[in-house]
Amino acid sequence: MSTISDKFRSTVIELGLATEEDYETSAFTVNTVTLDFLIEEYGCPEFCKIDVEGSELSCLIGLSSAVQHLCFEQFSPEIFGLSSAISRLTAIGNYQFNYVNKEEVGFESKHWLSAEEIIRIYESRKSLPGIFGWDIHAKLLS
Repeated sequence: MSTISDKFRSTVIELGLATEEDYETSAFTVNTVTLDFLIEEYGCPEFCKIDVEGSELSCLIGLSSAVQHLCFEQFSPEIFGLSSAISRLTAIGNYQFNYVNKEEVGFESKHWLSAEEIIRIYESRKSLPGIFGWDIHAKLLS
C-alpha cells in the first residue's frame, strides 16, 4: 500500500483497516503534476477518475477548469471532508452529484443531487458507527 498523505496512512491504521507492515517502509521522492498540467498537455478528458488515497482535495485544488464527469473516493469521514471537495468543484463548474457505495453496484440516488443534498446525506451517514466508502460522481451541467 502507498499514499502521499500521512493523515490517510495514520487514519487507516488507527481504524484497523491496515497495519504498519502493509505500508512501504522506505520513503522516496515522487514527482507529481496538477490536473491542470495534464489537461494542458493532453486536452480535457470527458471522464476523470481520481484515486489518490487521501489526497483528493489536494488533487482537486490543482484543477481550475471543469471536466464533464469526474469521480473520486470518499473513504470514511475521518479521512477528509467531503464538503471541501464539493465546494472546490462547485467553484469551477455547475455540477450535480451522485454516489456509489463501495460494496454496491450503481448509483445510490435515483436522481442527481445538488451540492447541498449530497453533503446533507453524507453528514447524516457519517455519525453512524462503522466505516464506509463512497465513489462520488460529479456531472457537469451544460
